[in-house]
Amino acid sequence: MRIIRAAGLAAIVLAGCGTTAATEKTRDPSTADSVTAESAAVTTATQAQDVTEALASKKAAHEVVASWDEADVVEVALSDSEDDTVTITDPGTYRLSGTLTGQVVVQSESDLPVQLILDGVDITSETGAAIAITAAEEVVVILADGSENSLTDATTYADTATDSPNAAFWSADDMTITGTGSLAVTGRSNDGIASKDGLVIEAGDITVDAVDDGIRGKDYLVVEGGTITVSAGGHALKSDNTDDSTVGYVALLGGAVGLEAGEDGVNAQYVMVGAADVAIAAADDGLHADADMVIGDGTIVITSSYEGLEAATMAISGGTIDVVADDDGINIAGGADSSGMGGPGGGDQFAANADQWIDISGGTITLHAQGDGFDSNGSATMSGGTLVVHGPTGNGNGAIDVNGTFELSGGTLVAGGSSGMAEVPDASSAQGWASVTFSGSVAAGTTVELVGDGVTVASYTAEKTFGSVVFSTAEIVSGAQYEVVVDGQSVGTVTAGQHVGGMGGGGPRG
Repeated sequence: MRIIRAAGLAAIVLAGCGTTAATEKTRDPSTADSVTAESAAVTTATQAQDVTEALASKKAAHEVVASWDEADVVEVALSDSEDDTVTITDPGTYRLSGTLTGQVVVQSESDLPVQLILDGVDITSETGAAIAITAAEEVVVILADGSENSLTDATTYADTATDSPNAAFWSADDMTITGTGSLAVTGRSNDGIASKDGLVIEAGDITVDAVDDGIRGKDYLVVEGGTITVSAGGHALKSDNTDDSTVGYVALLGGAVGLEAGEDGVNAQYVMVGAADVAIAAADDGLHADADMVIGDGTIVITSSYEGLEAATMAISGGTIDVVADDDGINIAGGADSSGMGGPGGGDQFAANADQWIDISGGTITLHAQGDGFDSNGSATMSGGTLVVHGPTGNGNGAIDVNGTFELSGGTLVAGGSSGMAEVPDASSAQGWASVTFSGSVAAGTTVELVGDGVTVASYTAEKTFGSVVFSTAEIVSGAQYEVVVDGQSVGTVTAGQHVGGMGGGGPRG
């Protein structure tokens, strides 16, 4: 075993817990290198106000102002010729480089932070975590410019006690990852990167391959920037503190995030998405929040999922969202995740609750669903944005399925799907809507237009077989009659605000 102690404390300032949770990198000209990690509730020009408010209601992510002088950096050259455990016991700044078959342990009892500069490390452990931070006031991990770093843990851990490390890169305390280098983490036993407190990723090119969860922050996981790529047998990104309503959140506020998951892409009590580009392929839910989900900006593309977006409450005020789901595209329900238990069409595992709701005030949302397209076991409101639903072909589900009220006051809604369970917004909605139901199935690729006074006020081109379409735009007036045009040919008329029988065979029916 090699024990590393700092010759002198580096120039590090610990700011403690702040009121913000986004991270920001700055340069301090008085030092050779300087990184600032700040909390995520900082409002940026691209971050929607509702995401900021959601973050402000939670425990702020840790704030660290870290800087160092090259003269104070402790160089740690890893080598397979030494004992297999390198232990750091003092606060300070350490630059790690080289190859080690073994483990790096940080065990500092000081109230000052530890900084680890990873500058070309390759660590593989055969007994546990590759890096285990068992004690530290705060840990900042800097991926050195141009560096490539690799961490791989054991397939079986020697220490399996409850509070022992269980990830390839594991921390018992708050941890921040930043820098412009790359980090590849392989979790052969359990998780890839995990913190028992909070985890903030400010920057870096980070790739994680894990047999269970990819990246986990118990209290919170905040992604502010960088490129994050995760392949996980369990959840790709996770926060698993369910004992406190101010923690247990995942906030994707920036960067490019690509997730493949055997369970949920993102799983937490609370999920917030700001100005991040997120791509997800999940066997279960794309984004899952046991409680609240808030989406204000960014791009979310879910190419495969059981249910795309699932939460007890959901507020969408911006961003571009495209969802492919084997069951519901959006599902408003409550409780811990169990939606994948029955497989597609297997039925919702959650009980309905009057406190469950979805509010859409902005954004562009496209849902491709085999089950219900837009499903709320509570209520729904829409005042802005665009919602396009390519719903189910089977009559056991509908493009729209809202158990409570569905009030429309703005935005654009186009929802096509089967006719057996077709639903419409409330008749009392401030914005007009129109429902078109056909007597039989209509082929994929068909275009249906709603025309008033010679002007097309809404249109829908189906991507699969359908039997009904619901339209709502600012141009549709409740009570007015509209011509229905299918592939350029008039087939009859409908009255806005009425949900009645169908059309087929080129003309109106009943």
